[in-house]
Amino acid sequence: MRTLLLLGAAIAALCPAVVSAAEIAPLEADTVVGQLVVTARVNNRVAVGKADALLIETPQSVSVVDASFIETVNTKTISESLGYTPGLVTQSASFARSADNVYLRGFPVNTADGSILLDGLKPQAATYGGGIEPYALERLEVLRGANSVLYGQLGPGGVINAVSKRPSFARSGEIRAQYGSFERKELAADYTGAINDRVAVRLTGLVRGSNTDVDHIKDDKRFFAPALTWKIDADTDLTLLGSYQEIRMNFAAPLSVQLVTGAGLPRGAIARDRFVGEPGFDRYDADQWTLGYRFNHNFSEGLKLEHSLRYYEGKLDWDYLQVGAVTAAGDLTRTISYRREKTTALSTDTRVKYELNADALTHELMAGVDVYVPTYRNDRFQNGTITPINIYNPVYGAVPVVDNRQSRNRGADVRSRQVGVYFQDQIRYDKWIVVLGGRQDWSRNRTHVRATGVDTEQKNDAFTWRAGVVHVGDNGLAPYASYARSFAPQIGSDFAGESFVPSRGEQIEAGLRYQKPGSKLLLSAAVYQLTQTNVLTPDNTPGRPAGFSVQTGEIRTRGVEAEAQAEVAKDLNLLVAYAWFDPEITRSNTVGEQGQRPTFVPRQTLSVFADYRLAGLGLSDVKIGAGARYIGASNIVGATFDNKAYTLVDALVEWTPGPYRFALNARNLLDKKYTACLAGGVNACRYGDPQQFAFTAGYRF
Repeated sequence: MRTLLLLGAAIAALCPAVVSAAEIAPLEADTVVGQLVVTARVNNRVAVGKADALLIETPQSVSVVDASFIETVNTKTISESLGYTPGLVTQSASFARSADNVYLRGFPVNTADGSILLDGLKPQAATYGGGIEPYALERLEVLRGANSVLYGQLGPGGVINAVSKRPSFARSGEIRAQYGSFERKELAADYTGAINDRVAVRLTGLVRGSNTDVDHIKDDKRFFAPALTWKIDADTDLTLLGSYQEIRMNFAAPLSVQLVTGAGLPRGAIARDRFVGEPGFDRYDADQWTLGYRFNHNFSEGLKLEHSLRYYEGKLDWDYLQVGAVTAAGDLTRTISYRREKTTALSTDTRVKYELNADALTHELMAGVDVYVPTYRNDRFQNGTITPINIYNPVYGAVPVVDNRQSRNRGADVRSRQVGVYFQDQIRYDKWIVVLGGRQDWSRNRTHVRATGVDTEQKNDAFTWRAGVVHVGDNGLAPYASYARSFAPQIGSDFAGESFVPSRGEQIEAGLRYQKPGSKLLLSAAVYQLTQTNVLTPDNTPGRPAGFSVQTGEIRTRGVEAEAQAEVAKDLNLLVAYAWFDPEITRSNTVGEQGQRPTFVPRQTLSVFADYRLAGLGLSDVKIGAGARYIGASNIVGATFDNKAYTLVDALVEWTPGPYRFALNARNLLDKKYTACLAGGVNACRYGDPQQFAFTAGYRF
């Protein structure tokens, strides 16, 4: 808490004429991140929670990162793009290149559990297969905490919604080229404009060829996204959205604690750039495509229909060598992972909105139904032989022998169906806004394990609800309070053969937003308690074999988040984000686990980014920027050590003469070396991202 007060005092010192330190402590504001770093888009309506509403009127902690900030910090993944967002912790790029998976308010958020959305719809049911391309996005919306009322089954940490670039009838475009560290070469282009007065198109594409900080691991990508908007009439429009993505790289295998710490190894830890696989065997080839549409129709001034649908298909050929035991001389045993995955998903959402005026009350009613039908086929072989490799003097060329005649380990066909019916009423009375919502979900999951031929079916249903209240004052202050629930089905059964019930999330949150009218100042703070129940924990009943679980586990997280965005002086913009976590495993059958902090959840995070345009020196088209991201120490459950705290420094120099843009970005400028482990055993650690530079040359028209 001392750190939070110091943060508030620092912001107050930067903005003494605007707000006092006493005002900052309880604030929560979120109309965020506009042109480059901070240009407050006052009274801009951004679609959050399926309802068009001002962020300042939303009884929930929300942040938005738009395309211009993604360009400013020059990110390649969703994880990197959200690096300056409070309450969010990411893994290293070696993992993020293959999957969108972050931690929000101490809980994992990923595509597999439905917590990462594309245009409000769930894209896929698999963790891996390549993440969402940031260059294709208008913005990223981060909705913290339990959100099942509008989005169905997902984890309690929150939702990240990626919003695709849409066609515009105003013509614009850009082409840019980049060259950077590890021989990164990238060409990207984006064009939008009208074909006639009713049809507009958008074409977005990217091609990249790159090595990485690990030997023999590439980061090659091809991406293309066409879109078309047809204004059928004054009250009806249809937007078609498609995409194709092709990823060619190798997977950086997670390392053991011993390998990254050097414990018991006379010659020390493994080098950060060491590749432990085989160049002729390892690969990560992911192809995916999507096709969908969004349809809107206004029946009258107060009655509107919104309907969206998307089909997703992805294919992944994924071979890599997992690490095993290592001798004092550095000889590392390896095992084979040979995987073939295919994923499909059909997502649709249909909702009706109606505005009802009743005397002093205004009701913005919304009711809808969404359906999500994913399939997942996983062929995974882990039988075979491969010779060891020396981590200090590797000699490549060994040929893995995969025994395809053996049973497929973990190979399965999974077919699911999720149906949800939801409603929401946003009630306005004077300066008060009350939000009430509820949802009923039904889910079915069918699994066929080919190794055993066993078919299982699991059905779940759940009702979730939320309630919130906001008061929007004329002085820009907007205090709020809310309660929300979430649920996520747990696949499997206990010792008695009874299917697991869904895990539950429950959140209580209070905060205050401050948006000074007519200014570029946005301040926010929130305090919350988030509890997940029905968590799987080992069944320790005497006489029962190991390997079974019961649902008596519980995890609770309490925390504080603060965010400040301001033009603190002429041509000087500042973004500050802080989060304090107090997580605890409150119930567990694992010896020594109860009372511990969950793995990978730091005590504190703090990020600062500032940019300054050199207009006072007669260089109005030159901008410099710098940022720092601090991640505090985090616990590793079951280990005798913690993940150490670290700070990463980023920098920017930008020159924009007329329609041209030239920029030099640096990430981890000081080349801070750090590691992050997700568990105390083997195959759980990765080195952090190294120092990287990228030069961009672009032309806009």
